[in-house]
Amino acid sequence: MSTEMPVPLQPEPFDEVAEDKQTIELMRETVKCDPLSTPLHKQEIERYSDLGSIRSERSESGSIRQHSTGIIPVSNRSQRSVPPTQKTSGDSPHLQSSQGPSDLLFPQLRPLKGREHWVEKLNMLLENRRVISEESTLEVESPQQSVLNISEWETAMEEFATVCSEEDGCPEIPVKEMDLRVVGDIHGQLADLLHRILGPMLREKTERPCYWLFLGDLVDRGPHGVECLAIVTLMKIIYPSRVTILRGNHEDAPITYQYGFKTECDRKFGKEGQRAWIAAVAAFTQIPLAAVVDMIGPRKKFWFCHGGLSKELQNSPDPIEAINRIHQAERLPVEYWKERDPEQQDLGSALPQIPELSPEDKCVKVGLMWSDPTDWELGAEMEGFVRSARGAGEMWEAAVSEAFCAKYELEFICRAHQLVHAGFKKEHSDRVYTIFSAPNYCQMGNSGCVLVIRADGTSEFDVYDQTDERLWNEPPTAVIPKEFLEGDDEG
Repeated sequence: MSTEMPVPLQPEPFDEVAEDKQTIELMRETVKCDPLSTPLHKQEIERYSDLGSIRSERSESGSIRQHSTGIIPVSNRSQRSVPPTQKTSGDSPHLQSSQGPSDLLFPQLRPLKGREHWVEKLNMLLENRRVISEESTLEVESPQQSVLNISEWETAMEEFATVCSEEDGCPEIPVKEMDLRVVGDIHGQLADLLHRILGPMLREKTERPCYWLFLGDLVDRGPHGVECLAIVTLMKIIYPSRVTILRGNHEDAPITYQYGFKTECDRKFGKEGQRAWIAAVAAFTQIPLAAVVDMIGPRKKFWFCHGGLSKELQNSPDPIEAINRIHQAERLPVEYWKERDPEQQDLGSALPQIPELSPEDKCVKVGLMWSDPTDWELGAEMEGFVRSARGAGEMWEAAVSEAFCAKYELEFICRAHQLVHAGFKKEHSDRVYTIFSAPNYCQMGNSGCVLVIRADGTSEFDVYDQTDERLWNEPPTAVIPKEFLEGDDEG
């Protein structure tokens, strides 16, 4: 694939579907805040939607914790083989290093052997340091200000890709005696990742273990996708059995080319920007597409993905095996990272050719990354699905969610992908949860949210507003002085 991208179509002025007509109109009026507003390139529409086999067109349970702006919050498939990194929710002692530093986010653990050197890098990023200083892009070398140079960045992406490729495409994750924290879209909003999402754990310095699950869309739109990607990938590299990352529609080469991440790599890595972007894009192809989490204590299971369902997934005799097959088919050759030429600037030449998926498998993959639920009753003739206005993926009705959860004994389907103003949305009789973790996304004034599923199986929504701008360049342990907050009250 060449780096020369085609002129995009403009079917809609946004790529996050709003929850009501009023919101849609507001987004149309405010779309000028986001110049990168077209959802798909022409070739992506053709690749994702012209598949021949695709169909014709078209509560109150749980609790909420609210964080205010400017105030720092307190925060039965046993026969299937499970990769070593997913066999247990606790890091096995024989995999752990007995020496080396502990990081700020997992103080009670030690990193995997051979990965201790990444802990210092992660700690620096958690203190709100930048991956690479802006000065270095101006031919002024300032390594003391940079966390990762281009070689370290490529190595991190290689290790991240290797860890992900060892997982199934839909890993089945047993979580025992710990909380599960589920993060939706981040979109390069570093201050909110540090202060709102990770901040409560960093400030509390809790010894209570937790498992992190990221639903994708780490990059694009926001200004710090490089840093957000680095933080989350290093978490996965160091503690693969405590972190799972799923692939969103923005973990894709053409999308990141248009929506900001490619430009950000060029700005931050300078003449090495293309190398940095290609390394990240290669790693993206290895990220799992979905996950099933089994909370061992309460015996509850949950389905996670970025987008949602498709008719092909619904009709599959074994959805997990279908997703695993897709992941296996797209796995990079083992020798790719050793044999690749870092100086190769053409994306099509830099990435190996991956066998074309069947039309059915394409629909499964695209649905997991792009689909959305709908409140419409589509009826038997549509079989519960209609083509999405996004130009990729589908919309599915409540009866589909109910049938899917009942068939596979799931509590609910949890996904991200859509901007919802409350930060979360429960629909389809609480069988579908949408989590959106980027507050004030594109100046829309929405809240952000992290879903917390407790060890006993109960859930709550950790809701927050955008991080106060006075903390944007501060570490997450920083607080706004009391006198400033009092001044806000007086005003």
